[in-house]
Amino acid sequence: MVDFNAQAEDMCLSDMHKDAYGMRPRIDFNDGRWTQESFDAFVKSTGEALVAELADEKTRHENARADFESRINGYCDDFNIDRETAIRWDMDASDCNGDADYYLYLQGLRRGDVPEFATH
Repeated sequence: MVDFNAQAEDMCLSDMHKDAYGMRPRIDFNDGRWTQESFDAFVKSTGEALVAELADEKTRHENARADFESRINGYCDDFNIDRETAIRWDMDASDCNGDADYYLYLQGLRRGDVPEFATH
């Protein structure tokens, strides 16, 4: 019989590891080599790494938003243009062929970060 709880726990831990380190673990938690203590230590260290990665991601995102706004506001001031034109120029310069999602990805942003893209 398949232990679905153990499979769910393994999948959850695998997802945590991927989010923390960018790759899935190459280990089998059910191979009999794990003690409860070593497993608990692995879970704890993976959780700590995930918390650190999420904090780093938040900081990168906040910096990306600030950089984007600074660049766009700089275009508006330097060239006496409106925000929509500044974003269009920046998008053209990013060589994303009008793909708003790719443009935002390149900027490290999400659709909700830039009101001009929220409804597109």
